[in-house]
Amino acid sequence: MRIRPAEIQDLPALKKLYAELDNFHRQALPEIFSSSPRPNEYFQKILTEPQSLILVAEEEKSLLGFVHLYQGFGPAFLLKPKRFVVVEDLLVSKRFRRQGIGRQLMAQAQRWAQAQGADLLELNVWEFNDLGRSFYESFGFKTVSRRLWLKLN
Repeated sequence: MRIRPAEIQDLPALKKLYAELDNFHRQALPEIFSSSPRPNEYFQKILTEPQSLILVAEEEKSLLGFVHLYQGFGPAFLLKPKRFVVVEDLLVSKRFRRQGIGRQLMAQAQRWAQAQGADLLELNVWEFNDLGRSFYESFGFKTVSRRLWLKLN
């Protein structure tokens, strides 16, 4: 197994992995997550933006999982200015879990973030995702805020 940056020719396999990720969220919160697939323009953008990177875990020309990262800068008011990298999405396909692939993807994500001069590696994890939360906490991630919703209708 190797980890490498995604390429345009990975798009069909990446779309399948994203569909698995999106279905997981949709099943947990169907009132929030759309059943529409991500448009091709989304994939074109994230594969070509200079401040974005998708790393894929590949074995025998099959994609087992991915992590999508992007760079950002915090505001220079109220909060202390910071340079950060966001883990936008992470997925190891269900049949390849518990083999250390997610750990290797996250380790590579941390190295990339450090190489970009980031002060922080940030992510959002949905409250229903107990396995995801415990996975990230095992790397030392800490909850620093919570986003709350009140459904009005």
